[in-house]
Amino acid sequence: MSRDILGPAFAGTLVTDCSTVSWRHVAGRKQKCLAHVRRTARDWKALALGGKHPQARQFFDDVIAWVQRGCRYHRQRKRGELLRAQDRAEQEWLRTELKRLEQVEVDHPKAATLQERLQTYHDDWLVFLDHPEVPPTNNLAEQALRPLVVLRKLTFGSRR
Repeated sequence: MSRDILGPAFAGTLVTDCSTVSWRHVAGRKQKCLAHVRRTARDWKALALGGKHPQARQFFDDVIAWVQRGCRYHRQRKRGELLRAQDRAEQEWLRTELKRLEQVEVDHPKAATLQERLQTYHDDWLVFLDHPEVPPTNNLAEQALRPLVVLRKLTFGSRR
């Protein structure tokens, strides 16, 4: 379906979640949505861990903090609030933290699954650092689709 809209050799940037549909689409660049990773970390921490698994709890907290810092960096850069040294330092921290998150020891299967996801899409998490026009999340697309989703739910999926 996306090929019907974007064409078979899309040269722009796709900002997507980690669904398998986006794997197959050709694009100039792919930015994976940081908001989806944050939501997954938050939900899995709450559902799977309770008071146990301190390594996994810390991992999920660190993923959430990494995403929040990346999104804050994007907003600050977009508004021109960062000095050159701050910009470089933030980019370096985000890249280093991603590598650390991919390698840190975890003690729960859900944390291992999220860690594997970070590793699998390593090159797609921080595209926005090298391309300031690319957002770190797909929130704009999700907001654009929201009215259609609400309508579908209100009409119980009816196409009449």
